[in-house]
Amino acid sequence: MQLLQAGALWHLLFFMFKYDFTLEEGGVERSEDANQQEVENKLAKLAVHACARLGGYLSGDMESPTNPVTRDVLSRLLTPYLARQLSLGKPEEILKTLNGNCETPYLLWDNGTRAELREFLELESRFGMDKNDPSCGIDFVYSAHSKELVVGEIFVRIYNQQPTYPIENPKGFSIDLLEFLGSQSEHLNTVGSISLSPAEKERIQHVIMSLEALCNVIKNNPGVEIQCIGHFRLLFGLLAVDSCKPVQRGTLNVIASVTRNQECVNDIAALMF
Repeated sequence: MQLLQAGALWHLLFFMFKYDFTLEEGGVERSEDANQQEVENKLAKLAVHACARLGGYLSGDMESPTNPVTRDVLSRLLTPYLARQLSLGKPEEILKTLNGNCETPYLLWDNGTRAELREFLELESRFGMDKNDPSCGIDFVYSAHSKELVVGEIFVRIYNQQPTYPIENPKGFSIDLLEFLGSQSEHLNTVGSISLSPAEKERIQHVIMSLEALCNVIKNNPGVEIQCIGHFRLLFGLLAVDSCKPVQRGTLNVIASVTRNQECVNDIAALMF
C-alpha cells in the first residue's frame, strides 16, 4: 500500500508505453549495449511483472499477497480484461495490446484511450496521491467506455458485431444478461410509445442490444440455453411490451433459440399450465 501511495504504480505504467513490439518480432539479434529500445522493452516487461507482484496476481515462486486496492486501480486503468492477463505471466502480449489498437468484446482500446491514460498518469505522478483517500483517488473512466453498454465486463455492442468471438464464460455471460434484463423489465412496462425521454430511449436500446447478445451467446455456445430456465416469466413479460416492437422481436428470437432444448421447452410448458 505504501508503494501505491508513493506513486510507484504510475511510473511503472509509464514504462509500458515505451515498449516496441516490432523489435521483439523482428527476428534479429540485438543487445542492450547496442540498442536503447531493447533496454526500454526490458524495462517495460519488468514493469508488467512488478504490477503483477504488487497486485498479487502471480502464483508459485512469484506469489505475493493479494492487494485489493492495487487490483482495483489496475482494473480501472488497464481495463478488467488486461488486468486479468497479469496472472498469465506473458508481458509481451499485454504490452503489444497496450501499444496498439484493439476492438473486441473484452477490450476497446485505441489512440484515444491510450492518450487519456497517459494524461491521467502525468497528472497523478505530478501531484501525488491523497493518503487519506481509501480509494487512492481513482475515479477514472475512459470517455469511449462511458458511452458503451458493458455487461459482465463485455462490450455488448462489439459482441453483437462479433458474435462468434470466443467468450471465456458464456454461461456466466448469459446469466449476467438475464439479470440485466430483469433489472430493466419494470421500467419497460411503464414506458409509452410517445414522447420518450433520452434516458428512456437509451434504456430501450440497451434492452434490445442485450436481447440480441443473449440470442447470440445461445446460438454460438450449445448448452448455454439452459441458463434461461427459471427466467421465462421475465422473457414472456418482455414479449408483452406492446409499446416497443423491437423488444418483442428480440425476445421472440431468444425464445426461438432455446426451443431446441427439451428442458427449456418443459420449463416454458410448466409456465403455461
